[in-house]
Amino acid sequence: MISEELLKHMCDEAGIPSGIYNNDRFLFTLKQVNNFYYDGQITVEAIGDGFVDSRGDGGIDFMLIKNEQLLLIQGKTGNLQKEDISGVFEKIKLTISKIESNDLLNLKKDMVSNFLNMRGNLQEPSNIKLVLFSKMAIRNDLIAEFESYRKYNNKYEIEIFDENDIEERIAELDPNKKVEHGIIKIDKKDNILHYDHGIIANISASSLKTLCVQNSKRGLFSYNLRGKVSGPKVDNNIELTIESEPYEFWYRNNGITIGCENYTILSNNTIELKQFSIINGAQTTTNIMNSDNVTLDRDFYLVCKIIKTPDNLNMEQAKNYLQKISIASNSQKPITAQDIRANDNLQILLRQRALTNNLPFEIAIKRPIQYEVKKFEQWRQIDNSVLGQLILSCICQTPGLAKSSKSKILDDEKLYQYVYNRDYDTSHYFDLVMLYKKFNEYKNEQRKMINSMPEEDKNEETINQFYICKEGIFCVLAIIYKILSLKKTTKKINALPNPIDETKEEINFANRIFDVQDIDTINSNINELFSYIIETISSIYNSVHVELGLSNQAYFLKNNTNYDKYVVSKFVELYHQKYNGQVMRALIKDIFNLN
Repeated sequence: MISEELLKHMCDEAGIPSGIYNNDRFLFTLKQVNNFYYDGQITVEAIGDGFVDSRGDGGIDFMLIKNEQLLLIQGKTGNLQKEDISGVFEKIKLTISKIESNDLLNLKKDMVSNFLNMRGNLQEPSNIKLVLFSKMAIRNDLIAEFESYRKYNNKYEIEIFDENDIEERIAELDPNKKVEHGIIKIDKKDNILHYDHGIIANISASSLKTLCVQNSKRGLFSYNLRGKVSGPKVDNNIELTIESEPYEFWYRNNGITIGCENYTILSNNTIELKQFSIINGAQTTTNIMNSDNVTLDRDFYLVCKIIKTPDNLNMEQAKNYLQKISIASNSQKPITAQDIRANDNLQILLRQRALTNNLPFEIAIKRPIQYEVKKFEQWRQIDNSVLGQLILSCICQTPGLAKSSKSKILDDEKLYQYVYNRDYDTSHYFDLVMLYKKFNEYKNEQRKMINSMPEEDKNEETINQFYICKEGIFCVLAIIYKILSLKKTTKKINALPNPIDETKEEINFANRIFDVQDIDTINSNINELFSYIIETISSIYNSVHVELGLSNQAYFLKNNTNYDKYVVSKFVELYHQKYNGQVMRALIKDIFNLN
């Protein structure tokens, strides 16, 4: 968990004015964004990217993309009134409508750009959720008002979290908090499968509901790493089974797992639990708790695995024991492309070659992204999907595809083989990582600058250049490789044909692009080069976006045709001009190894 003081410090690092981050309402909202969407581990970059709250914010305090959905968030610290329920969401909906109709009077310029670019990065631009965090508990009559509003004004998905939800979430995030005591009903005392310090039993849904209602704020889900992983389709299917075929629930549901310090099987077909938490099954449990169809008269059973810590473990060992079980049981789903590729020979070889290279760095090839080599600095670490994006953008010269298809690189077999199955020199990948990390340093400084800039000083071009910087990392780095190819010696390597465009020529250099081995020793003029490239791309975007019907930089930058037709051609033209290309050529010469 991140303390309030650390959150304020992170806001300061992100360039957010102190008058905003010292405001109780914004700080409350940011805490809940951290708790609900970043598992208590929000970063400075995420704060800087999502912050909106100030005059002209259109009712939006924070925005972010989560699970391919754009979340527009507002927080309230006072008591909610009836008119607030519709007022909050209607104000945000009106803001969206104004942006779509280009009625931008009194709206914050960078809020509009942030919204358009975040939406531009979605696979489905209309997938938007409006979220309200309330510091106070919501009265029952207001809950009914909200449900009615949600039912009849459902252009966008909407959600409210109040004091009770926040308490539950904080309890979930506290790994040391467990429920002290609880009783759960089983079908039959002699229908239990025993296995050393664990059992499997069939538990009553109504008794699980009671247990959840009584203890949801006391650490009931503190060991469940995934929290409530749900969605309308999944939740609706669970409720449909509960409502129409409860006797089928045992067959269709995987059940839940409870970790505890001890359990006792009692004579009245119940089990007493001590110091316990649900390790796996928050989704099932929460749906059962929220269902009006689970009652004593409409009861049914589901499978429950109960595991107690071995008696010979001390307190810290016991905690780690249950934590390992939680990690194992919660990492089984969902399976991603990165999971599937983790044991692929191409990935194992890629990691080994990076670690044993004369310029060593670490590539993470499986989830969760954890770096194991403690001696490496953070800039020497990267995950394989991002490295794949760098290869695709810089070497293969398809930055639009790299930006828009991160998961496709590992998921699509032809693209995967094209990106990773090549006769590469690992030292070149080391340089790619250095270049990528250096640009991120630059981008963070630009973010801090624009967030701290007075609103009246943010003209259209300043905002445009910032969003080219924020959205265009792969385009900027690809252009650097393209410019270098006009001077440096290139070579052919063994690689599969480009499955997107077989005519596309790759850029593979005979020698490294840097002479240095440490990120801090890269010539400081590289920031000037980044600025020059961004200013030029911004000028290109300004000259063509109306003709192309584009409303944001993200759309422009994720289309590879735009890169080839407008960006590359312009930079090659500038490079060869005697006077206009002089700055670019001088910077390239100062920063890079041109042999």
